[in-house]
Amino acid sequence: MQVLVTGPSGFVGRRILQHSADDRINWIPWSTRNSSGLPEQRIDSIVHCAGLAHQMKSIDDNLYFEINHRKTIEIALQARDRGVQNFVFLSSTKVFGDRQQGEILDETSSCAPTDPYGESKLKAEQDLIATSTEHFFVSIVRPPL
Repeated sequence: MQVLVTGPSGFVGRRILQHSADDRINWIPWSTRNSSGLPEQRIDSIVHCAGLAHQMKSIDDNLYFEINHRKTIEIALQARDRGVQNFVFLSSTKVFGDRQQGEILDETSSCAPTDPYGESKLKAEQDLIATSTEHFFVSIVRPPL
């Protein structure tokens, strides 16, 4: 199986590549920074970890939407058109907004992001679901901090 991992130098992407030893899977690291399209090789699945996380310095809020939403949808549509079967999107619990400490969240919890990062991740989730077909399966993961 050929699995493309976006964001291979990021916090999560790097760890996926470091800790995923399986002879049945060929992990393909791929940076989205200077790419206009997916690599030419066969890809069965994509684990999309690339994105813009919280920045310590002030940035234009539109960058979150450009990278976390628009670029994600662009990659997903290219993948679907190329016959990729699975697209796993690394989202964030920030889509839930600010919650009480200790509150248990699950897939039925309401989403109410309170910052551009959370809003961009939620918008990407919503639009990714719309790209899903019987031949292109989208999975969304919201890892906790």
